[in-house]
Amino acid sequence: MTIPSMDVLNSAVAYSSSPLSTPNEADPRLIILLAWMDARDSHIEKYIAQHRVLYPSSAILVFRSNLKLYMQPSLRRRLFAPVVPILQDLAKTSGDEPSFLLHIFSNGGVSSAVTLWELWEEALGGKDIPRHVVVMDSCPGVFHWKTNHHVLSLGLPFWASPLVWAFLAAAWACYIPWGRVEPQEANALALNTAGRIAREVRRVYLYGDGDKSVMWQDVEKHGKQAEKMGASVKMEMFPGGTHVTHARVDGERYWRVVKETWEGKTG
Repeated sequence: MTIPSMDVLNSAVAYSSSPLSTPNEADPRLIILLAWMDARDSHIEKYIAQHRVLYPSSAILVFRSNLKLYMQPSLRRRLFAPVVPILQDLAKTSGDEPSFLLHIFSNGGVSSAVTLWELWEEALGGKDIPRHVVVMDSCPGVFHWKTNHHVLSLGLPFWASPLVWAFLAAAWACYIPWGRVEPQEANALALNTAGRIAREVRRVYLYGDGDKSVMWQDVEKHGKQAEKMGASVKMEMFPGGTHVTHARVDGERYWRVVKETWEGKTG
């Protein structure tokens, strides 16, 4: 990972402290950006830059994702561990108002969010994670043969398609016949636990009905489940929107929604 103006902690994590000596009280004290799988540094930088425009005094944590990290929770825990002191410091002085903004992209970001939450809870030893606001971009999705094949086939030659189907069949056989919850669904469920929702102030889902990687129906179902659990939910559908492209296609609307969600405005 190489991101200008940020300190790279390891291959998966980068951090930038507040660039201002006197933070703006209206800004999140910390922005946590959980990138989609195999996101390019140049693409991540664009989101960081816009967050800097909206919230110039916020510290920023960035977590990368790839297939290896997604498949190995233990590796995520090891690489994410260096940020624990930062998270502990944030919790020391947090009150009832939201203190950080969690920006989650795709299922890669969802898996990172789940691991980060686990590490944070363990480090706090029973104390509450600070109140926060959540922005969910193109997530979460659960297992579907077609969407998972599409995701795994990206960047592969056409002749690799049968190998992808075989891999998916093997993965499916490890979970479904044995009554086990597959990882995508397990991660989605982890975002909607009572304990997690109790610490949220608001969440917004940014998604599109043209997404071939995550079905929009899954996103809306997840949002409805969160509402039933007591979450304050806003759904923002981008007609024709594809996977993790909403900020590029309609940046004005995208960042307005992010800002309104942080501020608690209905738009």
